[in-house]
Amino acid sequence: MIMKNKMLILFICLFITVGNSFAQDFKMPVLSPLAKVEQQFSTSTIKIEYSRPSKRGRTVFGDVVPYDKHWRTGANSNTKLTFGENVTFGGKIVPAGTYSLYTIPGVENWVVVLNKSTENWGNAGYNADNDLLRIDVRPIQKKEITETFTIELSKMTPNSCVMELSWDQVLIPIKIEADNKERIFSYLEKELNGEKLLTNKQLIII
Repeated sequence: MIMKNKMLILFICLFITVGNSFAQDFKMPVLSPLAKVEQQFSTSTIKIEYSRPSKRGRTVFGDVVPYDKHWRTGANSNTKLTFGENVTFGGKIVPAGTYSLYTIPGVENWVVVLNKSTENWGNAGYNADNDLLRIDVRPIQKKEITETFTIELSKMTPNSCVMELSWDQVLIPIKIEADNKERIFSYLEKELNGEKLLTNKQLIII
């Protein structure tokens, strides 16, 4: 009887342990899943955190996403961009840091906004006074359909790339550039002065 009780207690403990572990890994399916992108760029990284709504047979722009109104550029919480160094975004200077991404879609022109407030839920609490910049981008109409909203970095070079917002048959390209020569020379100067900041592999590439 004592042995049976011990076995029962052991089984319950095992069930609780496995159950807790399973619960930590388990996530309910959602319509607009969270995505995180981290891309090595220039001398640092660009990080993107956003939720990805899908078309699901709907008319996206002009319906699900109204024209001429602020859009959170994704779903759920704010879409966030983090730049590891100073860059230009669509030709305008952006200091290193994290920003919210908003857009105002239009038929012939989109306004792309970087905002310094990153804790808002979508458009709730949005304040134009916190805008870092606004740029105009002409949308590109594609033949193929992008079913799920996608943000990606393409056309990578050592100091530039293009951020592409794609959904349905619309593509919004934004060029990102880094003037990294001074940053690289600063690191090399410190290396020559005896500070070990770069690996041998990095020095060979340079």
